[in-house]
Parts: sequence; structure tokens; C-alpha cells
Amino acid sequence: MLVKNKERLYFFNDYDLVVRILDDVDVIFMCLPTPEKIGSEGESDLSYYYQPPKNWPSTLPREIKKYQSKRVVIVNKSTVPVKMVNETAKIMEKYGVKNYGLVANPEFLIEGKAVEGSVHPDRVVIGANKEEDFEVMRKLYSRFYNSTSVKYIEVNPYEAAAGKLLANYLLFSRLAETFDVVGRLCESFSDVKFEHIRNILITEPESENGFL
Repeated sequence: MLVKNKERLYFFNDYDLVVRILDDVDVIFMCLPTPEKIGSEGESDLSYYYQPPKNWPSTLPREIKKYQSKRVVIVNKSTVPVKMVNETAKIMEKYGVKNYGLVANPEFLIEGKAVEGSVHPDRVVIGANKEEDFEVMRKLYSRFYNSTSVKYIEVNPYEAAAGKLLANYLLFSRLAETFDVVGRLCESFSDVKFEHIRNILITEPESENGFL
């Protein structure tokens, strides 16, 4: 995938290079890790999330042509608390960013199948509060928006974030049930191996969602 699109991809570790292209940017994706805090009860470590906005929001008002006459849509791909979009808005306001939109666009990828899941997703969830932001995302995801095999879902940003968190919860619950029930059964019979049973169970259609 990278080799095929190498002429269209650019990777920077120098923020000055990013600044140079901001005039031509329509969408900024925030794809950041939000791991669980060590010793917490599920609380997210948002330090990675807060770090990038310390740089580019202060640059946007200066770099976008005609005092930000060009609208920029900021898209969050990370798994964050439900009301995190409000925090992002506060950061934008702090640095005087005016003409922008905020979108929650969580991913539902299966470990080991990320590329396949990105190219052929079963759903695309877009959370926004303004029609103009939905329009930008429809254009960006036109391949999926006009698809008959992909469920394209438009909600508000709080519902999008909540949907991602609850999807993780349901997946975890199913995994816990699998290891508990199936594992205990396999432990009860010396001739029944968990991996062999797993190979039988993952032929069920629902296993394609990564439950097993």
C-alpha cells in the first residue's frame, strides 16, 4: 500500500514543513494514541492528544490565506472521552482559530487486518454538528458514502465517540466471555485443546468482527 502510493505520501518530522502546506489543507486528521493510564480504572492518558494542538492551532490563523477564509475540518480518529470535542474547540478558540469544523471519525479496525479494514470497512462513522462538515467528509469518503456494501453513519460527535467506546466494551466483554467459558470447558477435558476449539468457532460469521 505504501509503495503503491509513495508519490502521494509525505512524512515529516519537521513542523516547519507542515506549516508550508497548511494553505492547501482541507482536513487535518488527529491519529493519536490514548492509552489507559497506569493504575487507573479505565481513564485515558490524553497527553498525546493535547501535545499536537500546542503547535498547529497557533499557526492556522497566520498561514491560511485571507485570514482563514478557507475552512479547515479537524478530524479526530483517536479513542477519546465522549465530550473531548469540546476540549478541542477550547484549544482552537485559545489560539484564535475561527473558520474550522470539528469531526469525530473513529476507526473500527481489527488487529492484523488494518489495511483490509481501511480499504473495505463495514462501517464509516462521522460525527459532526454542522452540515458543511458532513459535506466535506462525504466528499472525502465518497467511495464509501456511495457504496452499497458500507454502512455510512452520520451522527453528532458525542454519539460517534460513545459508539467507539461502547464498541470496545462489547468486544472486550465478548473476549472475556470466550476465554472464560470456552477456556474453562477446555481445561475440564484433557483431550480438548483451546486452539483447536477456537479454530472451529471462528468459522462463525460473527467472528469476522474480531470477537474471537
